[in-house]
Amino acid sequence: MLKWAEGVAFSYIDILQATESLTNDFLQGRMYWSDVISASTSEDKPVTRVGTVDISVIDVTPNSFLRQVARWMKQHKHEE
Repeated sequence: MLKWAEGVAFSYIDILQATESLTNDFLQGRMYWSDVISASTSEDKPVTRVGTVDISVIDVTPNSFLRQVARWMKQHKHEE
């Protein structure tokens, strides 16, 4: 499943709060992700096709945090 906001489709994997330090960070509003992928796309479509696979796309625009993440990804898309 992909998320979409601000012209960016993206996906990530949450790092679980497996340690006390990560749990404390989470409770303070800090999140950790791994395997983040993104691609620019101007359309918000409920499904996108990659090769022969259909992938669900969820519009997360109402979520201010994910909207901010999408903006950051868009601004930094050419950096490595």
